[in-house]
Amino acid sequence: MMMPGMDGMALLHAMRADERLKDVAVIMFSAVSDPAFREYAISEGADDHWIKSAIDFGKLPEYLKPYL
Repeated sequence: MMMPGMDGMALLHAMRADERLKDVAVIMFSAVSDPAFREYAISEGADDHWIKSAIDFGKLPEYLKPYL
């Protein structure tokens, strides 16, 4: 997970450490398809990890329902 100034894991850690954000659902969304990374992201506090190439964007609202 790469973003300007902070990567996705750093953002996840910051959110989980912040009392105001710790309960916000975090879905890691990336091109990384390694199952070990999914397990790592979830073990670090992500609610899920989705692979961009595997997402049907027409069904995105359906995919997000469990997290709302």
